[in-house]
Amino acid sequence: MSPRKLEPGSVRQAMAELAREIEAAKLDPRLTPSLRQAGLALRDEMVLELSKPGTGRVYQKSGERRIGFIAGSGEDAEEVSFVADRGNRGGVFHQASAPGEPPAADTGELRASIEVQVEPGLARVGTSLLKGRALERGFVTKQGGVVAPRPWMFPALLNAIRERPEVFAVPASQAVVIGIRRVSS
Repeated sequence: MSPRKLEPGSVRQAMAELAREIEAAKLDPRLTPSLRQAGLALRDEMVLELSKPGTGRVYQKSGERRIGFIAGSGEDAEEVSFVADRGNRGGVFHQASAPGEPPAADTGELRASIEVQVEPGLARVGTSLLKGRALERGFVTKQGGVVAPRPWMFPALLNAIRERPEVFAVPASQAVVIGIRRVSS
């Protein structure tokens, strides 16, 4: 596959084209160990991103707070909610992340949910928690408030490639995919 110049707005199209090329490629199962190594390196970077302290507002925690938002658009739109605080922790303070920072660790649920799945020719790294995508991209609450993005997946990928370039030097027919996937209940 030859390098291509991306024009603004064409990233989604380029990603779709790359996905089609990967799907059509003859995948070499002998490269699975190197993909596993790349997947684990990426997972480690995601954990590091989600372990950074926040520099945003400080607030006192109390009880359970549920945050709801609409995921997707059009026919794919669905209402999603997640618990942001758990238990009665009056007197305990938390410093949130500022917009543009990775989510500040609170319960550790998102960090603990990161998984690596490897199959011939493909490593999937990510979480099944929808709040992972919501925090990565930002979202609008049911009440109309806007929560700015707290990116953690893409910065982790860039760090992993920068720190371990030899691990990510795999043929174009092999792929490490990051993201959030739905799990059946």
